[in-house]
Amino acid sequence: MAIAGFNPDDFAKSLTEQAKEVVPADLPQEEKDFIANILYRFCKLAGDALINDTGVALNAQQASIITQFIGEWTFHKSIDLIRSGIPIDKRDPILQKIAFAVFEESRAVIVANTEQDEAIAKVEHAVGIAYQEALEEMKKQHQLDDDIAEKAKTESNIDRMAEQAREEAPPQQQQQSAHNPQQTAASAEDKNARKLLRLAAIALLLKKMSSKHAGEILQKLNEREAKAISSYMQIDGLEEAFDMNTIKNHMQEFLLTIPQEAQAFTEKQKRQKYTELTKSVPQEELDAILRPERSKVKDSIENVKKVKEMPSKVSNIVLEYLKEKTLK
Repeated sequence: MAIAGFNPDDFAKSLTEQAKEVVPADLPQEEKDFIANILYRFCKLAGDALINDTGVALNAQQASIITQFIGEWTFHKSIDLIRSGIPIDKRDPILQKIAFAVFEESRAVIVANTEQDEAIAKVEHAVGIAYQEALEEMKKQHQLDDDIAEKAKTESNIDRMAEQAREEAPPQQQQQSAHNPQQTAASAEDKNARKLLRLAAIALLLKKMSSKHAGEILQKLNEREAKAISSYMQIDGLEEAFDMNTIKNHMQEFLLTIPQEAQAFTEKQKRQKYTELTKSVPQEELDAILRPERSKVKDSIENVKKVKEMPSKVSNIVLEYLKEKTLK
C-alpha cells in the first residue's frame, strides 16, 4: 500500500546525494562509489518494504525516518569495513545483517513513539550487536581472518565524525562533548535530520513558484543540495509528509538568505497583490478610502513600484489593512 508523500526511489536518491557530501576525502573513488551504490540500494529496498508492509500503518515522515536510519548506518559501517581492509566481496552479508537489524529496531521505536534520544540509542545498540555477530559468523566460516575481524570491531566512523565535530566546536562545547560522547553522536544524527527537513522546506517553497523562477534559484545553490531538493519537488503530497510547524523555521531561514531571483519573485507577488486590489475596487470607492490615509499607504496603491521600498512586514500590514477597508 502506497504511503502518501513518500517515494522510496526519490528519497533513496536524496539520501545518497547527501552522503556523497560527507564521504571521507581520503577514500579511493572506487570505495566512494561502493558506499553510494549500496546506500542507495539498501534505502530503496527499505522504502519498498515499508510500502508493502501491511502490518504497520506509517505516514511519510515515519517512513522517511526509518529509511534515514538505514542510510546513515549503512554509510558508517561501510566506511568501517573499508578502513578495516575487508574485501569488497565480503562486505555485503555484513551490511545486510546490519540493515535488517536497523529496519526492525527503527520501525519498532517509531511505532512505539519512542523519545528521540532513546530511539537513537536503541538503534545504535542493535547495530552493535548485528555488526559483532556478522563478523563472528564470517570468522567461523573462514571468510575473514582474526586480525581483520578484530580491526573491524574497533573501527567507528561515527566516533571519528563525533571527534571531528568536537574539534571544530567552540572550547566550551568541546569540554561538554568530551564528558558525553554519546550525546555528540546523537547530535550528529540530529544534525542530519535537520538537514533533511531544511531541504524539504526549500522544496516546498520552490514548488509554489513557477518552474522558471525555481530553476533559477536551484542554479544558485550547491549542486548536490539542488539535486536533493529537485528530488523532493517531484514527490506528490510532500506537504502531507512533514509537520509544517516543524519545518516553518527552515522556510523562514531560507527566505532570509534566498537568492536575488527569489527576492525578485516575492516582490513581484506583492506588486501583483496590490494591482489586483486596485482593480477589484471601484475608483470612486478607492479614492474615498485613500483620502484620509497617510502618504505611504496612498503611494503603495497609486504607485506599486514603491512597494519595493517598504520592509516586507510593513507592506504586508498595509495590504491587509487596505483589504479590511475595502470589505467594509
